[in-house]
Amino acid sequence: MNYINAPIPSDCDVKIEIYAIINHVLGMEQGVYKEGVYQKIGDFSQKAGYLCLEQSLGMESGVTFFLVGHDDQNYQALLQKAGILGHRLYVISEYLGFGCSGIGAYYDEEVMAFLQTEGMILYALAIGR
Repeated sequence: MNYINAPIPSDCDVKIEIYAIINHVLGMEQGVYKEGVYQKIGDFSQKAGYLCLEQSLGMESGVTFFLVGHDDQNYQALLQKAGILGHRLYVISEYLGFGCSGIGAYYDEEVMAFLQTEGMILYALAIGR
């Protein structure tokens, strides 16, 4: 999380929230985390797969991430920043040998409801084989 949240040198100050659904990570409780803080307890792997347009990647990964933005006045900046954070997740997970896949399609409104957020779902990633 420190690597992902390192400052991005830019004039873009939009905030991207990072949600993680922990499916299968040794030493971590299953559930939903927001910005590294435990939000919901439980096995949500089936739900994560469903939210990712019923793709097994979201269900079988160690962690399924959703990047969420709230500044609808600056949509381009939100997407750019989400892309940078997504690439950071991808690079570090590949470097560590976990594997990563970006997921470009998901059920937006259902993800928002599940995560209990009003923000726009910008990006999803599945990490871990």
